Amino acid sequence: MHIKPSVISDVFNDAMGEIAYIEQIQIVVDFDRPLEKKVLEKAFLALLKNHSVFGYFFVPRFIWPYWERFDDETLAERARIERVLVKQEDMEGETERFLALPMDHHKEPQLRLNLIAHEGGERLILKVNHMAADAAGTKDTMYLLADLYSKMLDDEHFVPRSDSGSRGIYQVLRGSLPQKIPGMMLNYFKDIYDSFRFPDPLTLASGHHRVGDPVFLFHRFAPKTMEVIARLRDRHGVTINDVLLTSMVHGALAFDSRETGQMMRLMGTVDLRRYLSSGTPPNFTNLSSFFFPQVGSYEGESFSETLIRVKEVMDGLKQQDMGLGWIFGSVVMLGAYPFGVKKKIIHSIFNRLAQQNNMGLSLTNLGELDARRLQFGQLTPHNAVVVTPGCIPPSFFMGVSGFSDSLTLSMGFYESAFESDRIRDFFAAMESAVLSG
Repeated sequence: MHIKPSVISDVFNDAMGEIAYIEQIQIVVDFDRPLEKKVLEKAFLALLKNHSVFGYFFVPRFIWPYWERFDDETLAERARIERVLVKQEDMEGETERFLALPMDHHKEPQLRLNLIAHEGGERLILKVNHMAADAAGTKDTMYLLADLYSKMLDDEHFVPRSDSGSRGIYQVLRGSLPQKIPGMMLNYFKDIYDSFRFPDPLTLASGHHRVGDPVFLFHRFAPKTMEVIARLRDRHGVTINDVLLTSMVHGALAFDSRETGQMMRLMGTVDLRRYLSSGTPPNFTNLSSFFFPQVGSYEGESFSETLIRVKEVMDGLKQQDMGLGWIFGSVVMLGAYPFGVKKKIIHSIFNRLAQQNNMGLSLTNLGELDARRLQFGQLTPHNAVVVTPGCIPPSFFMGVSGFSDSLTLSMGFYESAFESDRIRDFFAAMESAVLSG
């Protein structure tokens, strides 16, 4: 069985997964007691067989690529879950090992699941190929896995339904046409200009070589920091995203001196589901786009002062349907080209930015995980985090996710490009900047 790829999302992620980031979004969930492995495998198999392209592999032909489904016997084999028994002190090392494992979306299904059992409970890790789902789609995948597990635990004869809805970007654009076409094209060219505008954007010194396996680091904000964020939101009417972008600016300035008033280019991702009338697509997919906020650095400026300016910039982008212009323009400018040509164009643009050292910092808000929807039967998680895709040098991609009134920064990287201590210091500088607000 074949499925056509999404006209932009699939080609973009296939291309960028080779040169910019590791094509995986992962979720780590901790429980106090072990899960029923056989029931979990049954629920996992239902995911692979019935939803989106999870049980498919991608055939990247130069012209007319496609997704092809694995046969049921292969999917049943791939649905077997590894449960690793470790001592408590070895849990993080085993987690690191699984997070760093590569996926080949040309040869295997788009999901992988792992269990790490220890004396204090059990850790469940879901790995999703970014082509199959973005952060919102990955969270929904974990929620569905929890729901299937719970129903199959209660009823061994439960028969899950299958999804066959659209994965494409047109479901987002359809409601915006034709009245928004001029504005979207204008915003697209503005985004293109902004993405190249500053030959020396805010960067952290990076190596350009990928050596060894990626390393993943995490930094959870302290309760006191969360209290400060809550006060800033109430005082200035800002979002968590505004606060985090500002903290990234001030944190990075601690590593990179700037001239007063010099503009900096940042990058972020936006979930295009906000433009769907239902708010939810009919299938698991990747419906993300980019935005490029421009923020100046001013000598002696306080965190709150920068935060207010960041809010003004972000409010302006939202009024321009943030992210729609970029994705619509990409469809118009690239949609007619064969898959192989699109990839070459994307590679060429990225390589030019890398050669110019024009890779700005990127922060992805991966959203909040809902503890109620992560309940597997009677098991409720006590900790969970969404792990951002790892970055390929010289890219700098980091993410943040929320769970139970906490925020956790994450970053995957190669130590041939960034020293681990430098990333830890950067995370600490971001939190320190928030506390100064």
